[in-house]
Amino acid sequence: DILYELENDPHAYPFYKYINSNYFNVTINQPIDLFTINLKLENNQYLNAEEFKKDIHLMFDNCFISNDDESDIYISGRELEDVFNKLWYIYQIEQKQENSN
Repeated sequence: DILYELENDPHAYPFYKYINSNYFNVTINQPIDLFTINLKLENNQYLNAEEFKKDIHLMFDNCFISNDDESDIYISGRELEDVFNKLWYIYQIEQKQENSN
């Protein structure tokens, strides 16, 4: 489970719940966090895996827009994004294997 792996990564703490730090005086129009993504999964609000992926990328994009690129949160976002990208790659391979059987 990709979300489980992300939530349990050491870099995930800042992404559990959205906090508007407004460091750069940037307004985040679509705030999203791991808690909200988890709720959407539990409530079957994603029609497909691509919608889930879109929310994950939105979470990282929000992080990169609203934090200084040398801040701990920004760096944690990059680390967690790398974890997600690796997990997503594995997921895609598994889906292709399932579809070819």
